[in-house]
Amino acid sequence: MPKNPGRTALYRLFDQHGCLLYIGISHKPDVRWGQHSEQKPWWPAVDRRVIEWHETRVAAEKAEVAAIAAEKPLHNKAGTPAFKVSPAAGKTPTRPIRVDLDTWAQFGAATGSMGTDRSAALRSFMDWYLHKPGSRTPTRPSKNDEAAPKAVSE
Repeated sequence: MPKNPGRTALYRLFDQHGCLLYIGISHKPDVRWGQHSEQKPWWPAVDRRVIEWHETRVAAEKAEVAAIAAEKPLHNKAGTPAFKVSPAAGKTPTRPIRVDLDTWAQFGAATGSMGTDRSAALRSFMDWYLHKPGSRTPTRPSKNDEAAPKAVSE
């Protein structure tokens, strides 16, 4: 693991012909590649790996979103307009929401610091908003938490 735990790798995986197969991010790319090797049918085609380190996960997330959109890797699904979750899997298709990249990245860091993720926090908020029984507002990080969004002064 890098000395700075916020430091995050953006990695690109290529086949022997130089075709970009996948773009991802991880604090521990070797561990992530092990997971890919066990789960992804395209993994045997990986011939070359390129790593680019970012000082924060937020910076790596921004770079990942931009890279997926610009470079269109063959096997990325999340982050592409065509990505949909099958209703047969018990979930609705993804729903578009327009949020600037800085806010989305800060929200991801903040929910991660609370041991959850953006989707869980948004679902919790929607349940509370709709007055579903037993629902509560999601727990927010303290203002002193480094992952908490910073106030913008005018």
